[in-house]
Amino acid sequence: MSTTPDLLELDAERAYTITAKNRDYTLTCRRITHEDWLVYFAAISVTSRQEGADRIDSSDLDSARIALVERVLVRAEGYKVAGDRDLMQLENWRQLIPQTHRVTLGALLTGVLPVVNEDELIYPEGQEIVLEALWGGDGDGFTRKYTRLVHVLRKPTNAQFQRFRRAANTTRIIGGGRSGVTQYCGVQPLVVELYDELVISVDGYAFDGQPLTHPEAIKAEMDDMHKYMAAIQLFRVEDAAAAKFAPQTEAAA
Repeated sequence: MSTTPDLLELDAERAYTITAKNRDYTLTCRRITHEDWLVYFAAISVTSRQEGADRIDSSDLDSARIALVERVLVRAEGYKVAGDRDLMQLENWRQLIPQTHRVTLGALLTGVLPVVNEDELIYPEGQEIVLEALWGGDGDGFTRKYTRLVHVLRKPTNAQFQRFRRAANTTRIIGGGRSGVTQYCGVQPLVVELYDELVISVDGYAFDGQPLTHPEAIKAEMDDMHKYMAAIQLFRVEDAAAAKFAPQTEAAA
């Protein structure tokens, strides 16, 4: 990884160099659009099925990552083709790149995580969410890690929580009877929509060389994976709260 610039450039091409069998390959992607992310989200598969007394859960992220890569990959360098042909001049050249390379690239493109804050503060104007993200360099191929990408979001209303819960609890039964497969419907598109309703400001991002500051510009230009990972933090209930009881004392004899 190279030195991280001050601001993450949302509109720049993203070039990643990956190493396999002691060779370097540079893969360059165009900016990922809202439509590209919708295809990725729709391709994520999470299912469960009952086999006797056992419940079998399965998930597939790799297929979604490959689908995303095949939409946004614009250049591939370092590959040798029989007959010294140009890889990118071949039909379906993206599908000819080794699958492991496409999965690795997809994982890099989707590499966004929340930064855990042990001291949860209440902000009068909104909740601060901090993300860290991997982002490809603009032409140099080095992967950069941004560790403080700040999103300030309003607290969701009860109505927005209800919309999220309804979507999160929606399933589709494929087949019938005891052999049916339960498919869990993704909430990512809704969470992206909720982000646009809740966002106040961000820090650490740029578009067209300028810091991204105005809410309308944030809604239009922010990467959907960053929208999702920021907004979902407001809707997840992972750490249960419990009442604190006074210590018990033995009754007097």
